[in-house]
Amino acid sequence: MNASKTEGFYNKSLERALQILLSFKNERRSATLTEIARVARIPKSTSLRLCATLVEYGFLRLDEQTKEYSPGLSLFELGELVLESFSVSKIASPYLDKLQESVRQTLFIDVLRDDYLVHVDKREDLSSPIRFGLQVGRRRPPHYGAAGCVLMAYLPDDEVERLLEEFPLPESTKKSITDKDLFKERLGTIRSRGYAMEDGEVVDMISGVSAPIHDHTGAVVAALAVAYVSHSLSTEEAMRVVRETVATAGVISRAMGCPAP
Repeated sequence: MNASKTEGFYNKSLERALQILLSFKNERRSATLTEIARVARIPKSTSLRLCATLVEYGFLRLDEQTKEYSPGLSLFELGELVLESFSVSKIASPYLDKLQESVRQTLFIDVLRDDYLVHVDKREDLSSPIRFGLQVGRRRPPHYGAAGCVLMAYLPDDEVERLLEEFPLPESTKKSITDKDLFKERLGTIRSRGYAMEDGEVVDMISGVSAPIHDHTGAVVAALAVAYVSHSLSTEEAMRVVRETVATAGVISRAMGCPAP
């Protein structure tokens, strides 16, 4: 913290807001404004302004009857994302390394969070002159690429419909599927065969393969995806990537407690 202060990046208001949030730990689940100000060592008037802002953004919740503050839903959602991201990434890590060594392509672990596709892990072939500009933490529309199709394929029909209304299918390339009915048929095919393939539908000359990752309940919680230059692999090589991607996703799923099929 001292280095940040000397370098001019220190923000006093942000620090105080964080002190307020950090006051809710151990056994303290709720607190009055007076208690928050005392624990966080912040003037009561300042605490009131900061708490009001945190309530507005869902990081705190105010009980109008007791006048006590408690952690809000936004903290829960962020914590859930961090927990899931770390757990999937941690369990998948050695298997991603092994798959990347085998296929020598770019790999991703993606999840759906707050209606967006989020990249939570990535492996690249450092020997390749081509780099994919998809960074960990980057958000994309839920139907983005093969991974998005896989994750949407295992959603309830009404959720698929809602997402397609909120995120219309774009014509990114001449190969893009923009018809909702055709897209839904594709989701059914993905469920049947257990993986998705796309060829230049999002980015020209870039293809992708993706397979679902299941947790201990059998639910699909993530997608393993491989991206590669479309014409860099023969049909036989592409199918080998498919087989290894599906197999690796299955191994990761079992490592997460999913019963073997």
